[in-house]
Amino acid sequence: MADIDTALSGSQQPLAEVVDRQIAQIDHELRKGQQLRTQLADGESPDLADWLDTLELMTTYEKYFSPEELKALPLNTDKDLQAEWGTLITATQAAMDSGATPEDADAHILALRWMKMVGHGTGNKSAFKTRLRVMNQNEPEMRKRSGITLEMMEFVEKAVANAGLVLFCALSGRARNGTHASQLR
Repeated sequence: MADIDTALSGSQQPLAEVVDRQIAQIDHELRKGQQLRTQLADGESPDLADWLDTLELMTTYEKYFSPEELKALPLNTDKDLQAEWGTLITATQAAMDSGATPEDADAHILALRWMKMVGHGTGNKSAFKTRLRVMNQNEPEMRKRSGITLEMMEFVEKAVANAGLVLFCALSGRARNGTHASQLR
C-alpha cells in the first residue's frame, strides 16, 4: 500500500503498475493457498513455512467459526470469490489513497459491491457477517493478510451509510412529488 502512496505523490511508477503489482501479489497468495490445499488433498507434505502460515490462519478462523461453519463459508471455499475480494480490497484502498471520501458516488459503488460480496462470502448469514467483522477488528494478523485495515472498514461503513442516505433522500423527494415507491421499480 505504501507503493500506492508513493505513486500518488508523483513517483516514477504509474499508479496502474503499482496496483497491478499488488493484484499480482494477491493472486500469488491465492495460488499458494490452492497449491497447499492440493498438496494436502494429494497426501503430499507441504513446505514447513506454508504449513505454519496455514495453521496460523486456520487457528485464527477457528476462534470465530466452527469447522462445520468454515466448510459452509463461501469466503473460505470459493476461489473466484477470494480473487474478487483481492481486487475489491485493492480498488478500495486505491480510492482511499487518491482522496476519495465516503460521500463520493464512486465510494458508494465500491461500498455496495463490498456489502454484496460480504453477503455472498458469508452465505448471507448475519451471524457469520458479525463474526467476520469482529475477527477483522480483533486480529491484526488477519488485517495484515487481507489488506482490510480498520480505516478501510470505517471508510466502507461510512460510504454504505451515505449511499443509503442518498437513496432515502431521492426516494423521499419522489414520494413528495407524488411518485409512490412501488412506481420506482
